[in-house]
Amino acid sequence: DSIRTTLRHAGFLFFLPFLIISALSLFQVASDQFNTSFKYLLRPILFFYLMWVVLPVWLIDSEKILHKTIKIFFLTGLLSAIMGLISLFLGQSIFGFWQRATPISFWGLAPLGFNHNLLAEVLVAVLPLAFYLFIRGSGQAKKFYFFSSLLIATIALLTFARAAWLALATQLLIYFLLSHSGKEKLHHLRQWALPALLIVPLAVYMFLFSISPIVQSSNSTRLDLTGIAWTYFKLHPWLGNGVGTFVPLVESTRLFTVEYGDPLDAHGVIQKLMAEQGLLGLIAFFVFVGWILGRIWRGHHAADSEHKLLLLCLFMSVSGSLVYQLFNTSYYNAHLWLPVGLALATIKLYDSKN
Repeated sequence: DSIRTTLRHAGFLFFLPFLIISALSLFQVASDQFNTSFKYLLRPILFFYLMWVVLPVWLIDSEKILHKTIKIFFLTGLLSAIMGLISLFLGQSIFGFWQRATPISFWGLAPLGFNHNLLAEVLVAVLPLAFYLFIRGSGQAKKFYFFSSLLIATIALLTFARAAWLALATQLLIYFLLSHSGKEKLHHLRQWALPALLIVPLAVYMFLFSISPIVQSSNSTRLDLTGIAWTYFKLHPWLGNGVGTFVPLVESTRLFTVEYGDPLDAHGVIQKLMAEQGLLGLIAFFVFVGWILGRIWRGHHAADSEHKLLLLCLFMSVSGSLVYQLFNTSYYNAHLWLPVGLALATIKLYDSKN
C-alpha cells in the first residue's frame, strides 16, 4: 500500500506511457546499437524517474526531512555559485572586458563539468528555494540567505547563458503573477524598478555578447542539430529512431562532424524526443510534464499559508528548469527532476495532514 501511494503521488500512471513508448522505440534501433539503447532506457530514462522523483516522494515523510533536503539542495547551489564567482578571476575575457562565470576544476576534478550551462542550470533550480529560505528565515540566518540568493542570481546572470536569462525571467514572472494581487502588484513593481535599472548595463552587455561571433557559431551548431533532428524525425515520425540514438545519428552525419568536430547531443528536449521517441514520445513526455505542473499548481492553490510559499517557489524552480531544458541537454538529470521530486513530496505531506 505504501508503494502504491508513493507511485500515485509520483505520477507513475502518467510516466508509464512515456516509458512504454521509449521501450517500443527500441524496435527501430539497429542490432549493433540495441544494447547501448537498452542501457539508455534503464539509465538515464528509468533511473531519473526512480531516483529523482519516486525516491524523494518515498523518503521525505516529515517536514523535518523536507527542510533538511531543501537546505542540502540550497547548499549545492551556493557552493556552485561560489565556484562561479572564483572562475571570474581566472582565465581571459571571452568578449570585451567581462569574464563569463563557468564551473572550475579542483585537483583535476570537475564536479559540474566545464560548460557554463551546467553551472547555470543548477543555479536556476536552486534560486527559488534560496529565496524561500530567505523569506522564512529570521535574524542572522535571514541575512545569510538574502546574500546567498543575491550571489546565486548574480552568478546565474554572469554565466551569460541565454537559457538561464529566459528561465530566470520566467521564474520572476511566475512570482510576480502568483504572489500578489491587485494594487500589491503595482506596489511591488515599483520596488523592482531599482534592481531592474541595475541590471540594464548587464543586459546591454548580454545583447552585445549575443551578437558576437562566439554566440553566432553556437547558433549555427544549434540550428544544424535541429535540422538533423527534423531529418531523422521524418524517417520515423511515430516512434522515432530509438532512445539514446541521437549522438550516433549526428556522428553518422559527416557534414556535421567535418564542420564542428565531435558529435553533440540535441540542444533541446523537443528535438531530442522528436528524433529518438517520435511524435508519440514527445506527446507522452509533455503529458507527464503537464500533470506535474498541474499537480504543483493545484497543490499551491489548496495549501495553507505555511505551505503556499514553498509550493510557489517549487513551482518556480520546476518551471525555470523546464524552460532551461528547451535549450539544453540535461533533460534527464537531477537539475530538472529533483525539484519535481521535492514538489511532489511536499504535496504528499500536505495531503497526509488533511
